[in-house]
Amino acid sequence: MIKALIVDDEPLVRKGLNFVLPWNKYGIKVIGEANSGHKALDFIGKNKVDLVFTDISMPEMDGLELLKEISQHYQDISVVVLTCYEEFNFVQEALRLGAIDYILKTQLENDKVDEILALITKRLHFKLQDKKFNNFKNGLMYISLNKNKDIEIKEWLTIHTNLPVSEGVWFIPIYGDGEEMEEEVQEQEKINGYQGGVVVKVYNLEGYSWEKIYKLLNHYIDNVFYYDYNPNMKIYECNINNLQETNPIDLSKLISQWSSYEWMFNDGLFHELQSLVEKMRPYPSDIRQIFYEAMFKWTEEFEVNHFIHEWLSKFDAFHSWHDWKLWLVEVREVIKKIYNYSQYPEEIVIGIYRSIEYMRTQENLNFTQEDIAEIACMSRVYFSRYFKKIVGTNFADFVKKLRIDKAKHILSTSNMPIYEIAEQNGFKDERYFSRFFQNTVNCLPSEYRKKMKDQKKYENRKK
Repeated sequence: MIKALIVDDEPLVRKGLNFVLPWNKYGIKVIGEANSGHKALDFIGKNKVDLVFTDISMPEMDGLELLKEISQHYQDISVVVLTCYEEFNFVQEALRLGAIDYILKTQLENDKVDEILALITKRLHFKLQDKKFNNFKNGLMYISLNKNKDIEIKEWLTIHTNLPVSEGVWFIPIYGDGEEMEEEVQEQEKINGYQGGVVVKVYNLEGYSWEKIYKLLNHYIDNVFYYDYNPNMKIYECNINNLQETNPIDLSKLISQWSSYEWMFNDGLFHELQSLVEKMRPYPSDIRQIFYEAMFKWTEEFEVNHFIHEWLSKFDAFHSWHDWKLWLVEVREVIKKIYNYSQYPEEIVIGIYRSIEYMRTQENLNFTQEDIAEIACMSRVYFSRYFKKIVGTNFADFVKKLRIDKAKHILSTSNMPIYEIAEQNGFKDERYFSRFFQNTVNCLPSEYRKKMKDQKKYENRKK
């Protein structure tokens, strides 16, 4: 059974979670509750916990602070955040800090939460497999200092890993070259009665400490497994002089390029970006960060929030760049299917999404349809026709929603005068803006601002 802890400062929420969610169906047992982050940590220190469900906003120590502590000190524990906020930035921050998923409290009484819980448990099982894989991978350094001190590979693998010996991989430093090396590898396998696995032959070890060799080879095996591993390939070769410790990569360029929309509709650019990753070879953790950030951007651009839980559930199952590439193909197909890509020429689809990206990134939304059609390199009539068919809503309604969302953000995060907000968002005057805002949001801009300020004050008091 998966042992779970529920953390929320509201007793009714804790009891409700215990009652509403189908824990037994997914092999989960709630073994405790806590009303603050501090009490949760105290419970975790005294009990075996596999999974924590925590509210984000709590007094003393909030959910994000608790998440940081768990990520730092209890890496075997998975965390799911509970939130009342529809704003995705809270969820994004939690996922960046290590949460495996999230549940909106408004989802607790509908069928969606059952689906989410299924994906969460699926991800926990992937995480367990990932841990076994890393234990295995980190134990793959079999270095024989000399032939007289060799440890039998089967025995070594049995001692240092919990995995079947048939999955073994080891490093053997080989002195000499050509046929002599092949014979030594074959002899090594014959002696140990071992018929599987991968051998990495390492040349030119003279002048390197074993500590340095171990460090360089650890990096090498990460690359072999992540970018080059082929189950049909038995022997890899490397020259120790060619192994270098790589400096951290500036991920901003890769994040920006993968966050864009064009690779989804342009095969050439898609393959170009894959080649760039394979050339730069970011660390596995960096690959994960790149696509976390890109995924958040896609949810804003394409409104595919309902796919996030499914995508998150897959991330822990990815052990190689090949796995990520297969997923990216899936993402492309999802986006194309949603927006009927196959029905329209590539340049039309790219033009429409170029215009959407432009509108979303503008501080001042005081533009016309003719302005945006020009960005898409289309006439106004053609742009209007294809925008509705591809995006699923007409241009005017899309812009109205964009302007209201932007206005809500400014109202809740600044003291900008309402007349300036109206002007910046393309409304002809404050009165028209206020009337339109009220018809859409069911309150005046001033009332919305007050509501947001009161909510923040309440949250601060709780902390």
